[in-house]
Amino acid sequence: MDKGLTANSGIRKALALSLFIGLLGTSLALRVEAQATTPALTVEIGAESNVALDSLFDWQPTVLLETTLGTIPIELTPEAAPKTVENFLFYVDSGRYTDSFIHRRVSLKDGTPFIIQGGGFFFNFDTDPVSVASLPTEDPVVNEFNASNTRGTVAMAKLDGDPDSATSQWFINMSDNGSNLDEQNGGFTVFGRVVGDGMTVAEAISEIPVYDVTTQLGSPFVALPLTDSVLSTENFVVIDSASRYAPEV
Repeated sequence: MDKGLTANSGIRKALALSLFIGLLGTSLALRVEAQATTPALTVEIGAESNVALDSLFDWQPTVLLETTLGTIPIELTPEAAPKTVENFLFYVDSGRYTDSFIHRRVSLKDGTPFIIQGGGFFFNFDTDPVSVASLPTEDPVVNEFNASNTRGTVAMAKLDGDPDSATSQWFINMSDNGSNLDEQNGGFTVFGRVVGDGMTVAEAISEIPVYDVTTQLGSPFVALPLTDSVLSTENFVVIDSASRYAPEV
């Protein structure tokens, strides 16, 4: 459990727990009561059971991106973009974002931070030297634009002129980009928002210098954030892991 998460993350919600223990043959019944009626849980006597509360209650699923510069918690919004959230969680649960990196950081002409983007490329440590490869992707997800691209929201990247082309790549809006991104290509689907202290980490990433390394790595890498001009893995902003977060009983 990440102790850095605060009540503002939306994860801590009022929760009253009442434990009712009774012998039912050879099983132990554990009932958890919260703001809504929940089913009874049954576990074997002497067995240990961890229960993810977001699977029982109407809580927003949350994903933690563990980067080399700190943790970015993302609270997902399935009520606004259910298929997109399902798609994103598939990549999270399958471990495909592990060892990926932030491959694009864009500012506006006046220097205002625009977006930071990831989910497209990863390091293949099975090669010598270590190589950069495209993230394996599934079929594109249908566009579900229902929420504005305001500061701190997380949205799917897609191909120009094709609203239904998003696969694995996502970006964090570093400014209120609604007047721009809401109005083009069918609107960019927002499926979550950065919570807790995550924007502090995102801001640190947005301040890193960018380099055009298309000669070395190819056309996607025209604005690659690197902590040093040397093209070395230690200078990338790496996502060491991406995993679901949920309080447990």
